[in-house]
Amino acid sequence: MKALKIKFEVSKEQPYNPEFVEKIEKSKQEFKEGKSTRVKKEDLQSFLGL
Repeated sequence: MKALKIKFEVSKEQPYNPEFVEKIEKSKQEFKEGKSTRVKKEDLQSFLGL
């Protein structure tokens, strides 16, 4: 990156709320286990009750 003269720094802070990260990880695991619902685009309005 020096050749492009771009400066960057690595933050030691956690950028995301740990509870949020936990929800995302749980969601990913549930998807891997097949615990998800697929909705076709044309069925989306009825699925949402609109």
